[in-house]
Amino acid sequence: MRTGERNYARLLKGRTVREENDWWLSGAQLYLHSAGSYQHLKGNLADYQPRGAYPYMVEGAGRVAGHLMELNPDLYDTLLIELDWLEGYSEQAGPEENEYLRVAREVQHENGAKTLTWVYLAAPHAFARQIPNLSPIESGDWLAWRKLNKDS
Repeated sequence: MRTGERNYARLLKGRTVREENDWWLSGAQLYLHSAGSYQHLKGNLADYQPRGAYPYMVEGAGRVAGHLMELNPDLYDTLLIELDWLEGYSEQAGPEENEYLRVAREVQHENGAKTLTWVYLAAPHAFARQIPNLSPIESGDWLAWRKLNKDS
């Protein structure tokens, strides 16, 4: 999730202590997901559907741009549960039951600084199922892609 994007206002706005752009995750590929399919969601917002296209990140040979967000420590556990829900991830579920996997990965800032953080990558079985709905975003930058494709 990136600052200013759809789910940011609902989940993270005002709930972080630090937000920085210009961070990159190597070993990942970004795709445009063109069909709304959030069938994994359960609970009181199970009918939530994304509006239009959204970014879809998988393990790969490229790199993906992102924002590093440090969650408010007092809200950390609650926010992690909410983010896991949005991404279709559960620690109690097996990998084949998750839409995405929350994994620790090293990210690097454009200035060379590195840090370890949580990222959500599509689970391999979910990626295989979603391939017909995916188009590569070669730049690896969702915001740059959106700027070039303003109608999305």
